[in-house]
Amino acid sequence: PNGEFAMSADPDKDILTFRAGGYLLGEYSFDPQDPALGQTPITISLTPGDLWIDGIVQDENGSPVAGATVWASDGAPSARLQPRDAFITGEDGTFHLDAVPEKTIEVIASHSNYALGITPAQPEPDVPLSVSVVLSAGGIIEGTAQRDGQPLPGVLISIAPKLADSVLTDADGRYSFKNVPAGEYELLAGYHDPDSEED
Repeated sequence: PNGEFAMSADPDKDILTFRAGGYLLGEYSFDPQDPALGQTPITISLTPGDLWIDGIVQDENGSPVAGATVWASDGAPSARLQPRDAFITGEDGTFHLDAVPEKTIEVIASHSNYALGITPAQPEPDVPLSVSVVLSAGGIIEGTAQRDGQPLPGVLISIAPKLADSVLTDADGRYSFKNVPAGEYELLAGYHDPDSEED
């Protein structure tokens, strides 16, 4: 009731994330190797938020999609990557995004069985907003990385604009991106050739 907390620091983590109903997400960065860590209490200030969005995630047949990850976005490319504070839909496919950022212009839903779903949404202070995000199966982008007609394994392939994690080509140089929304994309390949290094 007094807002105090105590926890053990994870040596592999350097950020604490705080979320409370009606407030914007709060973060605190720290050095897990700092010997003074935990000796002095820290204070986290959360900013109240007055924008919220309710809605439902459905498939193309109108059935609710459970287990979808939902978040608000300002439209920037980096904002289309899943954040730490995303909401997970239940069996009924519904979601509630509390205290969303002021620059929100869209709601994004992600599920491993579907292409990314994006719906316009511009909430106003203290005004209820309800949206529906429809997920479709999407398409597949696949191919083979080659040099001089020979397959290249271990090549890092990225898709731009970024809608999915980069992938490595297999032993035959093949790669695949599944559940990609309709549109035009650019594929980027990065390959580190140790034979090209100078002694």
